[in-house]
Amino acid sequence: MSTETCVTRDQTISSITALVAEEAPVESILDAIYEATHHQMSVDRLGWAEIEPETHYVVARWARSGDRTLLRRGFQAPIWGSSLYFVMKQRKPRVMDDLLKYLEHRPQSRSTRLITAEGVRSSLTCPLICGQSELGFLFFSSFKANTFSADDAPFAMAIANLLALAIRNASIENQAEEPVVLPNCAKRHRLPIHELEPGMILNESLKSNKDNLLLASGHELTAHSVERLREMHRDGEIEFAMVEVQ
Repeated sequence: MSTETCVTRDQTISSITALVAEEAPVESILDAIYEATHHQMSVDRLGWAEIEPETHYVVARWARSGDRTLLRRGFQAPIWGSSLYFVMKQRKPRVMDDLLKYLEHRPQSRSTRLITAEGVRSSLTCPLICGQSELGFLFFSSFKANTFSADDAPFAMAIANLLALAIRNASIENQAEEPVVLPNCAKRHRLPIHELEPGMILNESLKSNKDNLLLASGHELTAHSVERLREMHRDGEIEFAMVEVQ
């Protein structure tokens, strides 16, 4: 990363910090984020979604794109059982390099179908957290695959943390609000193999039909291990169809 890029990103953080301190409207802060990251991270679409405290649904609140927008304000989906649940619980950004490939493995994901129909091919998703409040997500998206890297994550999270503070301050001004409490990430639940995602943690050891150990309890699933489990299930090498994860 060049010195010039580092300085520019530092200046962006400073300007967004100033907007938050001035209590600028959240939409104005989002516009500023889009304008900066459009050039600094090749962001073609920026989206913000909130977690509804009562329903635990993720609800789209704002989006800006250089092209048409199909996943619009008000679109919602449950966080429980979704990959966003694990993004929030791990409290770190998630980079997805090829959304068309992701959609092949999760064709039931309506949000992915809509976002890819808009032309989005890669994304960097940041959880919005302020103190103990889990507020939602900030989505940086590009019309090209493989746009984002691990080097972008600290910059993106710094922006997300500032936005989370602005959102939290705005909600306190509007009404007294209890922190959003998501289901306990340590709670064990079972998912079908086709719904497993990289980053999930196994709560049980997995064995093949020949009683060979495949993955030990506590293993963090990778894209390779998820695909291998799906292949073995399709080929009849494993009998189980559900996996206990957290």
